[in-house]
Amino acid sequence: MAFNSRTVNSSTPKSSVEREKRATPGMTDVSKTLFLPLFFRAQETREDGIIRDQAAVDIVDRLQYDNQNFRVDREMQLIISLRTAILDRITRQYIDETIKMGRQPVVINLGAGLDTREYRFPEATWYQVDLAAPITLRQQYVQGSKATNIAASIFEEGWSSQIAHRDHVLVLVEGVLMYFGAEMVRKFFEILSRDFTHVTIAFDALAKRYSKLHAHQSIDVDKAAFKCGVSCGTDVEKMNPGFKTVEEFGYYQEYLSHSEMLQKRYRLIRFDATHKIYLMYKK
Repeated sequence: MAFNSRTVNSSTPKSSVEREKRATPGMTDVSKTLFLPLFFRAQETREDGIIRDQAAVDIVDRLQYDNQNFRVDREMQLIISLRTAILDRITRQYIDETIKMGRQPVVINLGAGLDTREYRFPEATWYQVDLAAPITLRQQYVQGSKATNIAASIFEEGWSSQIAHRDHVLVLVEGVLMYFGAEMVRKFFEILSRDFTHVTIAFDALAKRYSKLHAHQSIDVDKAAFKCGVSCGTDVEKMNPGFKTVEEFGYYQEYLSHSEMLQKRYRLIRFDATHKIYLMYKK
């Protein structure tokens, strides 16, 4: 997800422009989308919503990034909050099951940005992988982290060799794959399949028709377009037959599970049936 172009324009105070430059040195337009989940998780926490991410609140308070457009994009806040709740539940289940089997849980967070899930699940060994500029920002703002930070592209060779644990791991890919085409996504799953065993991966996907999306106030698809190289678990199974779909998590079903709380604060949006989180496994 990318910032809407109205976040910084000719009417924006110079100080806001300067804050953006300080906050995003050397970042690609796709990398800059790391601020969206950070802000919306913090906002949902402040509203006593369906998730609790106090670390995100603390980072947003320190960051002082211009985020006025984020405040009015309630639809995106709802989607990211639902996504966070689903992935937290997947992470919890993986950790509990792994510990029961007598193994140390290992979570590899790809496209990590300023994600703070590691604080909610300190029992696991964490790897945070992203490009150099987001990792530098992460080292500055995600304080007290015990994770191993890796500055690398997940679509190129080399990142996996920097991870010491490559068996019975959980890989999280949140808000990443929809920005890349089929060939790059195929390359990513080839690396994952070749270099890891007994790997579970959870990722969110959008249908290809969303490549023309202009609907959200906090997204500028001209700067970071949705290419939707993978739309569902079946796409991955065709790319790499070693991966099999374990479960699909729909956003609407997640909304219904929290409906009493959410209906007080959100207008019900239309959830696309294909907008899901996919949990897959490869031996």
